[in-house]
Amino acid sequence: MTSTAENSVDDRAWYAAQLAGGTARFFGPRRHDCPWCGSTRLTVEVRSKELYQRKPGRFTLEKCKTCNFVFQNPRLTGEGLNFYYRDFYDGRGAAQADEMSSYGAPANHARAQLVQRHAGPDGPRSWLDVGTGWGYFAKHAAEILPHTVFDGLDQGSGVDRALERGWLAHAYRENAFPELADELRGRYDVISMHHYLEHTLDPRAELAAAARALEPGGLLEIEMPDAECVLRHVFRSWWVPYFQPQHLNFPPVGNLLQALVEHGFRPLEVQQAEAHQPVEVLMALVFAMTKIGPDPDHPWRATEASDLQRKVNQVAWTKVFPKLINPALKVDILVNKALISRLSHGNAYRIVAVREGGK
Repeated sequence: MTSTAENSVDDRAWYAAQLAGGTARFFGPRRHDCPWCGSTRLTVEVRSKELYQRKPGRFTLEKCKTCNFVFQNPRLTGEGLNFYYRDFYDGRGAAQADEMSSYGAPANHARAQLVQRHAGPDGPRSWLDVGTGWGYFAKHAAEILPHTVFDGLDQGSGVDRALERGWLAHAYRENAFPELADELRGRYDVISMHHYLEHTLDPRAELAAAARALEPGGLLEIEMPDAECVLRHVFRSWWVPYFQPQHLNFPPVGNLLQALVEHGFRPLEVQQAEAHQPVEVLMALVFAMTKIGPDPDHPWRATEASDLQRKVNQVAWTKVFPKLINPALKVDILVNKALISRLSHGNAYRIVAVREGGK
């Protein structure tokens, strides 16, 4: 068995080799046109660092002035995505990702209830959650829909853990969703994509795959960040829905509704302010802590952490952060009550659509 120390040495050597030539090689060429509508009227929306794990790199989101689509430009290549995803949901970051996913019960209940309104009181027979992560959606949704069988698809190890925990009846891990769509045809009454499309290279290809997998009458539920939310102006690069570099695409709700129609879906209900999740202040606090007290054992650090840096990390996360969590949550709730509930846009939108007849 390889020891933890040996793993640490191996990880540090891997990251050092990856970063030896800098991060520029992780990006493709910058686009001069909008990948959604083809317009060349682009403007910089925000520039950001990786704020959670503090891996090196700088990222730019640009906005199309014609259709308001926001996208990462230049975009990470497959190699770049592998670098930044490594040790985030798996490996070193697995336990933390699992814990953070466990806090999503209120949003997961709301997602299940939205579909229930359109599928009937007993809910659908079968549901595939694409991008299921650690499977907490299935766990929480089963509390609303006890007669529904949930399956999950994801490329991380969390989907296997959800299967072991009994939250999923079946787990798909080896293939991307578009590769499986034809094989899945007619197997599910509902397919969901909760905070999944913004991670994908081609959102339209994912919608086309959903259209192939669902029979007419099947339901598709989508939830993703709403880059028209006013709070983006307040938090800028620290606005958590931007979450660079993992979030690649931010189609406005109107763009996505049009794309759904083009792919054979009829939207049934749209939630905007109702889909808001009050986390901006809390996550800004987390980002501040990762800056003040970054993990001294992260293997992508350029140098070994000093004793002082280790002490600062310990104090920041064990003494300071716990005292600030509740005040941050209270401010988030106040902002939600005072602002978001009175506006049309929250930090996310949620759509349920039905697959219409045809091919």
